[in-house]
Amino acid sequence: MKSILGRVRHPASKWQRALNVAVLLVLLMLVFVLLKLVHQAFGIGIPCPLNAVTGLFCPGCGMFRAVNALLRGDLWQAFRYNAFSVILLPLLLIFGAREAARYIRAASFVPSGRWEMRLCMGIAVVCVVYGFLRNVPFFAILQPVSL
Repeated sequence: MKSILGRVRHPASKWQRALNVAVLLVLLMLVFVLLKLVHQAFGIGIPCPLNAVTGLFCPGCGMFRAVNALLRGDLWQAFRYNAFSVILLPLLLIFGAREAARYIRAASFVPSGRWEMRLCMGIAVVCVVYGFLRNVPFFAILQPVSL
């Protein structure tokens, strides 16, 4: 497989590719735990640059708080922070697990079917629509609740 940077080399063995996936998962968990600890210790969350500059809510505003609420088992509060992420998170986990398994089996990141591309495009469209609607006063219920 070619890329802009030249030839992409994938590890030869399935075990090495599985180790790469495991390392990536551990790094993602460590970043999340670090962010959670900083938030608990100092009350510092992840600020949204779009909200800070324009006062508008992006589709991701409240996502970190929503994931924290899900980890506490508070589904209602998670929906109040960011309903889109609560609905999208299980789909992303399933899709990510499927792609990780494909990478381990065949060392491929390339989507194999049209439905995957359509799914990604559909999610992108819904994300843009959600981002627009949560800034319309009539749909204020979609805005993240304040702490």
